[in-house]
Amino acid sequence: MRLRAFQLMIDHLRQLEAEAIYILRETAAQFERPALLFSGGKDSITLVHLSLKAFRPGKFPYPLVHIDTGHNFPETITYRDDMVKEIDETLVARYVQDSINKGTAVEEKGRFASRNTLQTVTLLETIEEFRFDACIGGARRDEADFIKLEDEKVAARPVRFRTVGDMTCTAAVESDAASVAEIISEIKVSNTTERGSRLDDRRSESAMEDRKRSGYF
Repeated sequence: MRLRAFQLMIDHLRQLEAEAIYILRETAAQFERPALLFSGGKDSITLVHLSLKAFRPGKFPYPLVHIDTGHNFPETITYRDDMVKEIDETLVARYVQDSINKGTAVEEKGRFASRNTLQTVTLLETIEEFRFDACIGGARRDEADFIKLEDEKVAARPVRFRTVGDMTCTAAVESDAASVAEIISEIKVSNTTERGSRLDDRRSESAMEDRKRSGYF
């Protein structure tokens, strides 16, 4: 029974993967200037992984677009640059600080101040600059099972980051998990949501949805 359930899970994930690859290829075929929104987080890394499956040995039919808040973990930027160099693809990086400098975005002050919402301004400016007509973004779905399927490696740490955003608004969560199976078990019983350690999401119950409605990816 366990083997059968595991096989059904794999079949389901393979179907989702095939659907995602189909969407990427159709987007490339139907739009003149698509872009893949890349933050350095696991959602956008997964999109790069799927793009490799969709288009190799050819080049991506779109650039990776990173809207840099200027508050990223240095490791995130290092990983981004190393990955882009390794896969030999085009990176378009634009900066929230530039929007602040020219007055189109205003730096927030006070409690829960964050540049995440300001990314929307810079993103819209970037879309206009390059005349992108389609932007590809990722959202979480079947995450724990996908991690197990892809056999990702795990490094043991006293704490974990379940999500990686700006240093100013991303907190770690306590974790003794030291293997993929333990992380999956921990996620299943955790009372903290995926973005529960993102301080900017504590502004209101609809903080993320509010940002999406204004154009945030």
